[in-house]
Amino acid sequence: MPEWRYRTFASMLLSRMGLPEAEAEQEAADRTRLTTLPRFATHIELHRALMMVRHCDRDRGTSYARAALDKLPPEKRSLSLKLMMAEIYTDT
Repeated sequence: MPEWRYRTFASMLLSRMGLPEAEAEQEAADRTRLTTLPRFATHIELHRALMMVRHCDRDRGTSYARAALDKLPPEKRSLSLKLMMAEIYTDT
């Protein structure tokens, strides 16, 4: 498994748990991921948005998530990105 992919998984898990260690994984994923993989960059942006929502900044988090997803062409949006958006919007 490439390092960027491992870091993306770690970011997702840590973000869902609301742990501050997620930020280091997000930065590592951004640093090691190929620039030709914009969909995975969007995953990391949605992880950041989830962290915002989890830390009681719902408006900023949902706006950040929407802006990140809007940068990605519709044909590049995966089911997992759509599920992450739903998680961001329904998180309490």
